[in-house]
Amino acid sequence: MAVELVLLSGTAPTWQDWEAAITAIIPGGELHELVDGSCLLRDHNNDGILTWWPPRALAVAREATGTFEDVRAGQVWTDMALPYADSRTGRVICAELARRLGGRVMERK
Repeated sequence: MAVELVLLSGTAPTWQDWEAAITAIIPGGELHELVDGSCLLRDHNNDGILTWWPPRALAVAREATGTFEDVRAGQVWTDMALPYADSRTGRVICAELARRLGGRVMERK
């Protein structure tokens, strides 16, 4: 079963941020940009590890109050999904990206 995650950060993650976080965990993973603007990461076995969508700035804090308690307008929200609930590698990559950006990751309910 897929798991939906959210990254909340002060700046939008760039392609380079994603690459750095990914290669720190699994060097050689393949990144694919999809038609809808989302990106897919595949491992060496061609298994999907993580998908994310273009980030968006929050116009007002109430857009995220159901997920985060201390949200401020202007923060950046990035939706992410793990294809499998037990995707440890995907979770570690998300945590590494959050660490690099000074952000945090939460599971959507």
